[in-house]
Amino acid sequence: MECKSQLSVYLYVPNIIGYFRIAANAIACLLVFNRPLYTVYLMAFSAILDFFDGYIARLLNQTSKFGVILDVFCDNLWRTTCWVIASSTHQLILPFAVLCIATEWSTFLSTQFVQQMKQSEHWKVRPKTDPVFISYAFRNNFKNPIGFTCIFGLFFCPSLICLRELAPVAWEIPGYDFFLAFACFGRFLSLLIEWYFIFEYISQFDKQ
Repeated sequence: MECKSQLSVYLYVPNIIGYFRIAANAIACLLVFNRPLYTVYLMAFSAILDFFDGYIARLLNQTSKFGVILDVFCDNLWRTTCWVIASSTHQLILPFAVLCIATEWSTFLSTQFVQQMKQSEHWKVRPKTDPVFISYAFRNNFKNPIGFTCIFGLFFCPSLICLRELAPVAWEIPGYDFFLAFACFGRFLSLLIEWYFIFEYISQFDKQ
């Protein structure tokens, strides 16, 4: 019965949506050189699905720890795919892409491990000992100027760069340069937060 119960979690509707997101990212990478516009469509499709999985999970009461981790994994994979596609068409982006990819996956592991070590409710539930910058960014679930800028940069920096490389017509979109610059600034701020989480995880070893 336990195995059957575990299997049902993997077949939850929001988790199946996550599997579709993973597949869309994989196919997008395969089509990037021959069908660049299809790649854009697939990446947009994956991003749209991200808006529905959480809602459906709550609607169907199909929330699970596996689903939470899968959702974060899919978000990381989506951004990684954007960086890979962008750097594959413009090698000057490669160093920054590698830095962001390595940092994001290190942060993903760090937050999960720290949560297990501290047995905390969620890694987003921050202690009062955090630096002011970190505390302010997380205030009201990122619903503040710094938090919004970080989240915007985290998702839109790779996607806007990717769009620019695959669809040059993006340059003609009014305000595109401004949004791209703002996204790059936000990505820098989010890097600072990610490095803080990584060092927080490393510091746990000194306390053992």
